[in-house]
Amino acid sequence: MMDIKDNLEASFNWVINNKNQFSVDSNDYDSKEKSIGALKPLGEYVLTMEVLISCNYRNDECLANVEWAWNQVKKGDLLIEILAVRPDLIVLSSLYANFEKLGFINSRLKRLITYLLETQGCKNIEYPYWRRLDLVHTEDFFGLNQFPIDAEKKCWFYNNPEPWIMSDDIAYALTHDIFYLTDFGRNKNRLSKESVVYLKNWTPGWLKIFAHQPNWDIYSELLMVACCIGDYDIVEKYIAPLTIAQENDGLIPSPEGAGRQLLEYETNPDEQRVKFLSNYHTCLVGLMALGMKNSG
Repeated sequence: MMDIKDNLEASFNWVINNKNQFSVDSNDYDSKEKSIGALKPLGEYVLTMEVLISCNYRNDECLANVEWAWNQVKKGDLLIEILAVRPDLIVLSSLYANFEKLGFINSRLKRLITYLLETQGCKNIEYPYWRRLDLVHTEDFFGLNQFPIDAEKKCWFYNNPEPWIMSDDIAYALTHDIFYLTDFGRNKNRLSKESVVYLKNWTPGWLKIFAHQPNWDIYSELLMVACCIGDYDIVEKYIAPLTIAQENDGLIPSPEGAGRQLLEYETNPDEQRVKFLSNYHTCLVGLMALGMKNSG
C-alpha cells in the first residue's frame, strides 16, 4: 500500500500556510458583489475541513480552522446580510450546513435559510442537477425534506452512457453528483448496485484521460468518487500521479485558466493572489482525495 502521509501533510500545510488568502473581509472590497465572490473559496475551505474531520485527520486543527472561517463570516451574520439582498444565493445554505454540523450555529440565519428553502422562488431556480442535489442534501440535513431514494435516476451515469463521451463539464457534474448523493462517502446506499458497477468499471479510464491532459482538479475529484463508492483499489492504483504532480511546498497545480472567474472580482491582485486563486481549488480537492485515501 502506497504511503501518502507525507503528501497529505504537505497538502494540508499548503492550505494552512495560505489561510489568510481564504479570508472574507468586506472592507477589502469596493462592492458587496465582490465580497460575495470571495465566499466561494472560503466555503470550499470549510467543506474541506469538514471532510477531513470525517476522515479523522487532525480534528482539533481542522475544527480551529472552521472556527476561524466562522469568524470570517461574522458568526453567520454576513450570510444573513447577503441573503437579505440576494435570496437567489440560497446555495449559501450548504455553507451554513457545514458550519452547523460542527457546532457553529446562528439561529437567525437558520430561520432565514429554512424560510427561503420553502419559498417557490428558491424552489424553482433552474440549477444544474448537481447543484440541485447540493440543496437537496442541505434540506435533508435541516430536516426539511428527506433525500429522495431515486435521486440518482436523473444523473448522467445512471443510464450507463457511453464512457467515451466524457468532457470536463460532464466529469465535474458526475463527481459532484456522487459527492452529494453519498454525502462524501458516508451514505453509499443511495447508489444502486448497477451505478456502482458502472463507476468502478470506467473511473480508471477517466483517470487516465485527465492525467494525460493533465487536469489534476478533475483527477482529484475522480479519486474522491472512488473513495465515495468504497473502491480503494482504484485509489491505490491511481494515487501516484497526483503525488508526483505535487510541488515541494504542497501545491497541486490547477489546469490552465483555473480561477479566471474569481480573478474578475479582484482589483489589481498581486502575483501571490493570482497564484492562489488559480490553484487553490485543486489544492483543496487534492487534499480531500489524499485525506479520504488515508482513512480508507
